[in-house]
Amino acid sequence: MAYIKGKPFLQHQLEHIEKFGLKNILILTGYMGEQIMEYFEDGSKLDLDIQYSHENIPLGTGGALKNAQNILENEFLLLNGDTFMPINYPELIDLYHRNNTLATITVYSNQDHIIKNNITTDEDDLVSRYSKRDSNEMRYVDAGVIALNKKIVDLIPQDRNCSLEEEIFIQLIKMKEMKAYITDQRFYDMGSREGITLMEKILS
Repeated sequence: MAYIKGKPFLQHQLEHIEKFGLKNILILTGYMGEQIMEYFEDGSKLDLDIQYSHENIPLGTGGALKNAQNILENEFLLLNGDTFMPINYPELIDLYHRNNTLATITVYSNQDHIIKNNITTDEDDLVSRYSKRDSNEMRYVDAGVIALNKKIVDLIPQDRNCSLEEEIFIQLIKMKEMKAYITDQRFYDMGSREGITLMEKILS
């Protein structure tokens, strides 16, 4: 809900994906999530249909998805709430369907080395390794957008904190069920003052 150029960052994100006809939105909320619900309501003001799944205690990125299991579509895009990735979303969706895997993750080529690499692939773009701690031999960066089949939720344990990246991604890689959508389009992160300043420039 941090304001960028006169409106919450999340609104910029929603308005961007709406341009591609993506109108059915599920927002996973946690601490102070009522502020998001009060601001966006049912999404009709943005020509969207917004639902919410709220976690009363922190469940992690995986646990939040498990908590929303009953209202998830069979296939969906999962976006980080604090990064902006201005890619062609229909292109990602099309690749996901052609890949016929449970997951297709967007990865940034990171040619300008803006952040440590954390993901690598084989020659067929099948993700072969993911680690936020060890960047050795990694080629790309997880860009915070992933197309998923709801079947992955079955891999997430019930009623406990679970990291999608550190627990579920590893299983998908072992199962050979995660491919990469590789892009030269960089993403923008709100995790630092410099990131917010840059975000203000690209969203102006």
